[in-house]
Amino acid sequence: MKITVNPGCASKTTAKFDLVAPFYPGLERLVFGTHLDDARQTFLSEILRGDQILLVGEGNGRFLKLLNTRKSGGHVRVVEKSSIMIRLAKNHVGPLGEINLEFVQGDFRSCQLGKAFDCVVTHFFSRFI
Repeated sequence: MKITVNPGCASKTTAKFDLVAPFYPGLERLVFGTHLDDARQTFLSEILRGDQILLVGEGNGRFLKLLNTRKSGGHVRVVEKSSIMIRLAKNHVGPLGEINLEFVQGDFRSCQLGKAFDCVVTHFFSRFI
């Protein structure tokens, strides 16, 4: 598992989720119940078939943990603006299964990712400026 700060993904603004990152899961559960978790898993079987997966704005790693436990092989690149969310996701995902996992810290809107992906996952990705 590696984390890179991609200069091609630089942002002039700070990550808006840094302030709420530590308590976001509880806040999400309080406001939405299990609806957002259910939505994250809607296309799980299709996502698991991808060999090169791009996960944009993963947050604290709940979906990534699910991928890690169910996916056999492949590469998952996570692009996340918040360094705190990356740290939480790394801790949440636990020991790696069979996937090759890479974190890129930066703003997805300005990233030059340099490769093709079979699947792009953008759960609740928003365009906060």
